[in-house]
Amino acid sequence: MASTKGLPPSYIVVDNNVLSSLNSFFCDCRACKLAVGNARLTGLTQWMADIISLMRQFSLDGLLHSTDYVADEFRPSGELFAGLRPAQIDNYRRYVREQLATTPVPIHEAPLMRKVPGVRPELVGPTGVSDPDLSLLLLGAQLASTGAQVILITDDQTLLDFTTWVQTRPEARERWAGLRQIQAMRDMVFFDLVHRSCRISTDDMQEMLNYVILLTAKRMAGELHGPEGVPRPSLSPKKALHIISQYQAVQTLVTRSAQAKAANKGVAA
Repeated sequence: MASTKGLPPSYIVVDNNVLSSLNSFFCDCRACKLAVGNARLTGLTQWMADIISLMRQFSLDGLLHSTDYVADEFRPSGELFAGLRPAQIDNYRRYVREQLATTPVPIHEAPLMRKVPGVRPELVGPTGVSDPDLSLLLLGAQLASTGAQVILITDDQTLLDFTTWVQTRPEARERWAGLRQIQAMRDMVFFDLVHRSCRISTDDMQEMLNYVILLTAKRMAGELHGPEGVPRPSLSPKKALHIISQYQAVQTLVTRSAQAKAANKGVAA
């Protein structure tokens, strides 16, 4: 297992939105460099295989964990898929899903987690955390029962906020003891740690960060669409700007890390 600076050895739990974002990044930023058709699907499949393999290197057991409830949500979208046969798309979706280690969780406990006293209504209302979202927390708590740490990678701000909140509640920590050992973070925060370990280039990091900032701005404007052209729910300006500020903070860290690496090389020389 490769080491991530600043983090103990950890199981990794990954949300569907992380895979969808990586998929979209290739389709929107890299596919145009390849010939139209099967070459682009081959390139996308290789990109996803490489990035998933990279993430696995930092997992305690060499696996990316998820639940069936979340893994089933993966629906690849992008212009790349417009000219492909349904069977090709299904095969690609099945391939990505098979890269995840799915584990059963007591999903009946999700409503109990949502009812922990003191929760803010917006975290558990119609636009709040779903049962699939909470299945990831239940999985994390389950994995942490061994005493190990767990990294939950998600780009869902509501799930990030709920995780931070529920970990402070004595009632929740008593019922799901492993909650306190979960560290939830955005995918770009995780990849920043990978970047510090010299496993991903500064150029790739900056390109991905610029892309997710653009996507967030598009969601704020209501211009982002998902599978089959269905519009994605727009983000409020307050939430969108908060998310963008997080990505910009990561950009600063990546730049500083790159500068430090360059300085160290100069000293070594």
